[in-house]
Amino acid sequence: MIEIYRGKPYGIALTARMMEHDEDDPDRYKAAMEAAVGAAATAITTAVGAIATPAAALIVGPLLGAVAPVVADALNGALDLRDDDLGVQTLPLTAKQMVVLAARTQDSVDYGVTSRLQTPLFTGEGSSYKACFRFAPA
Repeated sequence: MIEIYRGKPYGIALTARMMEHDEDDPDRYKAAMEAAVGAAATAITTAVGAIATPAAALIVGPLLGAVAPVVADALNGALDLRDDDLGVQTLPLTAKQMVVLAARTQDSVDYGVTSRLQTPLFTGEGSSYKACFRFAPA
């Protein structure tokens, strides 16, 4: 439990951002992809030099070299190993609502978590989450 407010109830806006932490390193395969894309760029440059002209290879080579990191990053992103942002939700509460939540609202227990106020569901990537809050008189 983290205390986020103490004092007279003037009202509050609680904002929750939910992030899903994936189990893998987001850049686990990035170096391998950069090497593969770099090797492909070199092979294409060589082929252009052999098929077209060496001058064409001098133009294509630097262009592919500049594009290779972008392609490798896009391929790494396609594996979806990065943490996922499931969204932001804000719960504005008046002073009266704070008093009612602290003094008159009973705790509810959902999946072992005790709370008096919950966000709507955050959903995404095949999962659902809520942020739960408790209020107590100070």
